[in-house]
Amino acid sequence: MNATGWVESSAVIATGAGMFGLWAPTSFRGIVAYDTWESALLEDAQIVGHIGAGALVPVNIGSDGAFQVKARIGSTTAPAQLDERETRYQLVFSEPYLFISSGSAVISGIEHVSAAADSCR
Repeated sequence: MNATGWVESSAVIATGAGMFGLWAPTSFRGIVAYDTWESALLEDAQIVGHIGAGALVPVNIGSDGAFQVKARIGSTTAPAQLDERETRYQLVFSEPYLFISSGSAVISGIEHVSAAADSCR
């Protein structure tokens, strides 16, 4: 935790699907192979359902590759915010997403969402 009361983590992550996601591992326990991933996340409507349930926050970058990503967690009393440099380089933004987790979260390429969350880190 830093002086602002936020918790943050940064890593290089990759996607071959043009989308990252911050996701709750407990919500995806049934994804154990490609066919179960496909039945849960292949179509946009399925992704929207997980977003609405608070299990997934999409980060649609529209490109394949490896990128440095920082996740910052705040609270209702100290909401996480962009720093000055991040604000200067921000191109687009969205309204905040609801994210519900039982204590853990993973950020990865959306193609890596699965019951094997530990393999994404």
